[in-house]
Amino acid sequence: MEYVLLLPLIFYIGIAEGVHITVDPEGIIKEGDNVKLNCSTEIDDPEITGYEWRKHSRPLWKVISLEKLLRFEPINEKNAGKYACCVLKNDTRSSSNSFHLDVLFAPKDVEIIQTTPENIIEGGSMNLSCNVGRSKPEVTTYTWYINKVKSDNTEKYLFIEETEASHSGTYRCKAHNKAGVTLSPKFEINVMYPPKEVEVTYHPVSLSEGKDVYLTCNYKSSNPPVTNYTWYKEDEYLWIQTGNMLKFANISSHDTGSFSCEAHNAIGSTRSLILSLKLDETPTLLAATEALIAIGISVVIIGCIFLLCIIRRKCQGDYPIMQSKENSYPSISNTLFKQKRNPEFDVMSPMDTSSVIAIKYMQRNF
Repeated sequence: MEYVLLLPLIFYIGIAEGVHITVDPEGIIKEGDNVKLNCSTEIDDPEITGYEWRKHSRPLWKVISLEKLLRFEPINEKNAGKYACCVLKNDTRSSSNSFHLDVLFAPKDVEIIQTTPENIIEGGSMNLSCNVGRSKPEVTTYTWYINKVKSDNTEKYLFIEETEASHSGTYRCKAHNKAGVTLSPKFEINVMYPPKEVEVTYHPVSLSEGKDVYLTCNYKSSNPPVTNYTWYKEDEYLWIQTGNMLKFANISSHDTGSFSCEAHNAIGSTRSLILSLKLDETPTLLAATEALIAIGISVVIIGCIFLLCIIRRKCQGDYPIMQSKENSYPSISNTLFKQKRNPEFDVMSPMDTSSVIAIKYMQRNF
């Protein structure tokens, strides 16, 4: 491009019918396009000495250009305005009519603004606004994204009446117009809530007297984090501490009972269900219990046998069955133990075979 100095001469400036501005490309011009304005004349006049471009009636440069094209590569919103070109010929200037250069651009300065209180607590409402600094033409629609998932909402405002913990995360919005689309920066939402799913566990699994036993107050999630724990025994306050573990050194039956814990954070607290803590039965106690059961069974068996023998004797007294000495009872008494015979009826005494079986059962268990 060649330039000549603007001499301090007084020129006559008039609007010439043969001078006009054309634009390339024609039609809608968007920010980012490459655009050329051409200062055209009816005929190529060799006496033309230069061209002057003006914006809002002010010269763009302090020198006269020998180039009749005004280039914007690329064009932006600041280049929009009213342009005119002047053709210099001898001592006169011929000016074109004003040409309005309109530049469309996508929404700018798009950002999310939270219109509800900064601290969002689960169960409360939340309202976000997709704000646009400037846009030409006006914004026509909006798109919302929650943790990269597109929302069905196409309005400027995103309203959630009852928030949940799952609403925490990253939010973004897009503003759309005919010139383009602009995505907002990330906006973080932090929904706070009390501790969730609080429960009491214990270890070791086997609870024997004299061992060290630990109760632990666990929770699934909490926002903000848990700050302290309250312990209860038999539904009465026992202890408050910052740690989540309660220790019983050398546990005894005095330490057992029903326990629960309550986890606290800055938002609230949640209490667990009750855990019943019991000591395991010792082997000695189990053996003693089994022995008492065996003795009880043996006593019942012997009592039944004795009663049957009494009834049997009574029946034989009413209806005696005489037997010869040679036709005595089988010799089971000789193989198991010696027993006395009733000289009159030659029947077995109360200590019969069933008694022997009961005695042997007692000997095996004791």
